[in-house]
Amino acid sequence: MKANIVRNDLDETIQNFIQRQLRPNKVLNSALLNAFATVNRVDFLPVKYQSLAYIDANLPAEQSRLFLSPLVLARLINLVEIKPTDRCLIIGGLTGYSAAVLSSLSTTVCVVEQEPACYKILSNNATENQSIHQGRLEDGWPESTLFDWILIEGGVEIIPQKIVDQLSEGGSLVTVYNKNYLMGSGCIWQKNIDIVTLNKIFDTYVPPLTGFKLKKTFSL
Repeated sequence: MKANIVRNDLDETIQNFIQRQLRPNKVLNSALLNAFATVNRVDFLPVKYQSLAYIDANLPAEQSRLFLSPLVLARLINLVEIKPTDRCLIIGGLTGYSAAVLSSLSTTVCVVEQEPACYKILSNNATENQSIHQGRLEDGWPESTLFDWILIEGGVEIIPQKIVDQLSEGGSLVTVYNKNYLMGSGCIWQKNIDIVTLNKIFDTYVPPLTGFKLKKTFSL
């Protein structure tokens, strides 16, 4: 997935993204801004979507999945000041854009992806500090590992207990939590003394991932 966009135009597009989208939405952490400035999202998208890389919209991916709007992704990551020593887990990393951004912030980034086509590209894009696993997103990381920070890259209606159990004491989980099929929030869950608390930070909506949906019930 190599860019078909002239380098100078791309540099200007990224700077516009930072100045006109990130900063007005209070994404001001210098390390995070630098990460978004140096990682080219165009390289992680199918050719037909490369010209739309920095619009504030979700883009289609494999099997009804979505590439999150880069603004929503940035606002989710911005909810926590990630330290280089933090162990980070991305659930639903698709082709690796979020992993590339986080690799500028943390020395340990683990990514779970279940779609074979995305996993293949993700593996090709992986750097030395990234560990990649192909498996069901709702199962999280396959090993008994605790993470300081977890990103679920998609909408959720529920968070499986398996994933909650992979959050370390004092750790944080961020994702888009949906109240219904139209309303949702960018949220952070924080774990303290084995109690997980939820804070809704900004309004947005992303369709829920398979495995993160409430089971439908019917009554007569």
